[in-house]
Amino acid sequence: SGSISINAGVGDAKSMNSGGSVLLKAGVQGGSVQIEGGAAKNSSVDLLSGGEFRLSTLAQELVDTGSIQISSGSAAFSSGSIYVSSGSSDSAGNIYLSGGMSENTNGSVVSITAGHSKGFDGGSLILTAGDGFSGGNVNVKAGNGQLGDAGSVLIAAGSSEGTDNAGIVSLK
Repeated sequence: SGSISINAGVGDAKSMNSGGSVLLKAGVQGGSVQIEGGAAKNSSVDLLSGGEFRLSTLAQELVDTGSIQISSGSAAFSSGSIYVSSGSSDSAGNIYLSGGMSENTNGSVVSITAGHSKGFDGGSLILTAGDGFSGGNVNVKAGNGQLGDAGSVLIAAGSSEGTDNAGIVSLK
């Protein structure tokens, strides 16, 4: 089948002129923009940038902003994986996951949960620091209290609903 290409102007590095921009915009009252690759497993949608790449919802002054959902599709056999990584270089970039600051309510929650299984073992959650001349650290710290109590750190093993033993907490 045929292809469609949309290109903006290239720009000129010598005269410091920027390249052109491409804007895909939906209606103000709730329109959507959908970019979809083919249905075959080897199809893809690539979003590339030579500079920053941003994925965000519009800031709203008087109403709530929308959510951002990144997920691999459900499938009859195997769903796809999701990889978040910074590129390799002489000084590789960091990855930050942080919740927003709340002005008049509790701070937002950052939750990382491994997958559940109906008939087999649940997924594992693995936090591993990097290897190097000196190995990286794993830091787990509760929040400080400004006027009230400081936060707590809870490490607990899972319980068993069957005849098997509960999990074990091991510190080495």
